[in-house]
Amino acid sequence: FAVHKLPSMPKKSDDEAHGKKDESSVVHVFHNVMSAIKEVVVLAIAAPPNARVILLLRFGLSLCFHLFYTLLQVLLRERFSFGPSDFSNYFAFIGATYALSQLFSKFVINRFSDNPTNLVAVCICLLGVGRFITASTHNIAILYSSMTLTIMSLGVMNTSINTI
Repeated sequence: FAVHKLPSMPKKSDDEAHGKKDESSVVHVFHNVMSAIKEVVVLAIAAPPNARVILLLRFGLSLCFHLFYTLLQVLLRERFSFGPSDFSNYFAFIGATYALSQLFSKFVINRFSDNPTNLVAVCICLLGVGRFITASTHNIAILYSSMTLTIMSLGVMNTSINTI
């Protein structure tokens, strides 16, 4: 019964049936994407200053993570000769450390409950230091130690931002 209530598919023109693309559909998709981006920008501009700071912080953290992650994969493969099993152990370590950071974050956030700005600033500094050490080390133990610092500070900061 529910299938009969679905809207019918539009009929394809002869050009589309023979493999020619309809340019209006590409333009329509591009228009929809651009209008969605404009809506996000308008909402970000109209948002209160606190929300803009959180949006900017999330965007910056995401951008930094993706740049660092891309470079780190090459670094791990070339500097430490990481193979598939090494990468699986590495990602298991990251997951376990992030889970522990969630337990640890409760105690840290409670200490900074009056002013979480200082906590976020400290976590950002620790992220930078940890990522610098990770990128510059040639010792696997120091690599995992600096990744622990980075992941713990990221977990605490994400939880702190979510509680704001």
